Amino acid sequence: MGFDDHVPYCVANKGLQDLVFKEAEKLIAKGETTIMLSTMDGYRLCQCNCEECNKLFGMKAENWDQIYARGKSGKLWQAFFGITERIRKKYPDVKIVMLDYQDTPVNAQVIKKFPENVIVKIQYASQLDFDRIQGIEFPAGICGFEETFTGFGQAGPYVPERTPEHIASVVQAQARNNVKWSMRDGALGYVRGMQAPAYYVYGRMMDDPAADWKAIYKEFCDAAFTNVASQMTGFFDLLHMQIAIYSDFYGVMMPAWNRKYSRSRFHDSKWHVMSIFTPEYMAEAENLLSSAEKNAKDPDIKARLHLTRIEFDYIKKMARIFYMQNAWTMNPSRIYLDPLVDAIDEWHADLEKLSESTGKRLFLPLSDWPEMRPFCGHYYGIAALQNSGYQQQWDKTCLNWDTKAIRGGILDDKHQIKVASVEELPGIDNSNAWNNVPELFFKDRGGMPYANVKTTMKVLRDKDNLYVRIDSLYPSKHPEDFFPKEPDGDILKQEYVELGIMPPDSGGKVYRLAANPVEGSRYDSVFTPGEKGRMGEDVQWNGKWDYAFKASGVKGPWSLNGRIWTAWFKMPFSEFGGKAPAAGEAWGFNAARNKVEQGRYFLWSDAPAVTDTNALGQLVF
Repeated sequence: MGFDDHVPYCVANKGLQDLVFKEAEKLIAKGETTIMLSTMDGYRLCQCNCEECNKLFGMKAENWDQIYARGKSGKLWQAFFGITERIRKKYPDVKIVMLDYQDTPVNAQVIKKFPENVIVKIQYASQLDFDRIQGIEFPAGICGFEETFTGFGQAGPYVPERTPEHIASVVQAQARNNVKWSMRDGALGYVRGMQAPAYYVYGRMMDDPAADWKAIYKEFCDAAFTNVASQMTGFFDLLHMQIAIYSDFYGVMMPAWNRKYSRSRFHDSKWHVMSIFTPEYMAEAENLLSSAEKNAKDPDIKARLHLTRIEFDYIKKMARIFYMQNAWTMNPSRIYLDPLVDAIDEWHADLEKLSESTGKRLFLPLSDWPEMRPFCGHYYGIAALQNSGYQQQWDKTCLNWDTKAIRGGILDDKHQIKVASVEELPGIDNSNAWNNVPELFFKDRGGMPYANVKTTMKVLRDKDNLYVRIDSLYPSKHPEDFFPKEPDGDILKQEYVELGIMPPDSGGKVYRLAANPVEGSRYDSVFTPGEKGRMGEDVQWNGKWDYAFKASGVKGPWSLNGRIWTAWFKMPFSEFGGKAPAAGEAWGFNAARNKVEQGRYFLWSDAPAVTDTNALGQLVF
């Protein structure tokens, strides 16, 4: 079936075409004369393997190379034209708008002339995108899907992405190519202070595309900053010089917007921030902005500078963090690590102040500009870049390091747990029993601990049992969406936590226990030393141990990254082939969390695997 599970509908299907035609007729009956037929993101409509699609494309969709080839062919247009032609014959005055996009590309190799009732929405970021459609006839004309202020740039959503000069050329391209109307892909950007000149040029040139953008730019600086216009003109000139290559070359839909240049390995979001916002640039820009702040007198000017300061400090401190991380990477010592951790905490503290929260409370309006919220009123978790955004890579950067774990010594930890004993049952919901137990942190295998996927553990014992509780932030998917498994089934294809336990008298055996947030889900085996020191896994071993889980929060479209699932293990000491441990006795132990879908493996004691005898920590009873 290939990729069929990802296909919301099939345009080549006659039944689907009938349904779309009927819906269009309903709109026409209400008086609509222009109707949009939308394609899908992610090449979804090129992933169907029905008989009609395989015939249309001349190939199956069994891998991404074939899907991309299907999209590039532009053959999906023919399926859509089956719908638009029916509409044209019955309603000749009705126009259909269709997007130039992944599944439906527009170029002279794909199509020479569009039907008379089809208005094509051209995706563009510059004149280059209009150049590729030269020679194609558009009897009904074109409209636009512009990539100007998107928030999708590689350097992040809260960094200026276009220069006034670039924006002026975009407006001129619209006029030159007779774009009837246009809409943006994404929001209007989120940096209303540092990108203000580009916004102003954009709006004013919509009135007159032939206007001089430089004169409009000067008009903005003079009017917005009056007595400190000189400093702020210098500030913006410097900024635009720095971001020019990003705006015109690496930016969204520009020549280097591809995996060869702007999105190749190590040319990630961090690299773009560092390449634009160098220490030398930041120092000079800081001097200009500080001078403007010192000399500004008018309250409105001070308010504009206040917004600009918030955005500038956000970028400056983020760039500083990345430069400091590079220093630590090249010279891994506490001399470089401690200031880096302090800088990360300072950056996060600044964001927390904007909303007085680390939750989903929107950033507060500025005290001197009540109509304005920093970063368009987003909230802490988004602005802190806790997750990788569209076309961006943030979740594994040092911005998301768990500084509490680092300060707690996880990088130097000898991984020895002194296990406290309790009289009452420390159940999964018995917070009193767990309250005073030290919290132990996990970190990425071979890497660092991350706060955005924080994984922690607590361990207790009573006379007969060992108890382990593991809390995992941000599951791979909502626990309600995990597929169910029977006891001792293969649970290892979706996120799970696991333990490795080696009693001192086990003869080198390591017991493995694993589970995920699914009712009745459990896996156990025992690893036994074999020839040449290799460990063999016996999956026939079935221990008698108890497991429970729970999940915080509720399933929702935006709640996943804040949910925690808790795994609780109760393991009788007798199941491990011996008696309860005596005081002072040490057992080999490790614990891990495997986010299978993301290919990430977190451990308490860093190791290739949780059962690796060379990397086991210790439980000291």
